[in-house]
Amino acid sequence: MKYDAANWMGKGMDPLPAPRKHGDKILHVHIKDHLYHEGELASQPAAGMGDVPFPKILAFLYEHRYAGALSIEPHGPWQKRPDLRAKMLRLSKRYLEPMLLP
Repeated sequence: MKYDAANWMGKGMDPLPAPRKHGDKILHVHIKDHLYHEGELASQPAAGMGDVPFPKILAFLYEHRYAGALSIEPHGPWQKRPDLRAKMLRLSKRYLEPMLLP
């Protein structure tokens, strides 16, 4: 199963039960963030700058011995700007690196 926590949150669902209960069935993870303000999607910033609880998600996945890919999936208006896209991808990478297992 491919897992994308931002999509779950976009549908008003809690993103944590799936990796907690079914992390052994997750083979691929999309990394993108959503930032909500007053109940609405306000921005799709670099990973770690929004509301997706990536540390908790990865903790649950690691409990299930997850060793698959984490694919940064750029979204939002910044992804169409090459100058800003590269910076936001670097920010996402920098945020995620301390949580990656060797």
